[in-house]
Amino acid sequence: MEAGGAGCISATANVNSLAINELFLNWTMPGAAQKQKEIDEIRDIFQRYPMIPALKEAIALNNEDAEWSRVRPPLVSLSQNQSNALKRQLEQVSFTMDNLFSRQ
Repeated sequence: MEAGGAGCISATANVNSLAINELFLNWTMPGAAQKQKEIDEIRDIFQRYPMIPALKEAIALNNEDAEWSRVRPPLVSLSQNQSNALKRQLEQVSFTMDNLFSRQ
């Protein structure tokens, strides 16, 4: 937006839509650069893993429903170690997706 674009296509918008929409609506307001930094940090975490399996894993964690982590070939689900690491990294930055991880 700051560079003159009208928006973007982003895979992480599927799990971070509230923060992204908030920035979209308020990109000229004070704090917008910090909000963009926070969104970028979330994107960077997801990019450490195969994107679609990582997004589905986050949804599975949010919904407490392992079926969400299922992917179809040629994709492969995250390993348990990857899933644990993704969860830990998202918790470290206080990431929420409709209270992600709050049902523990």
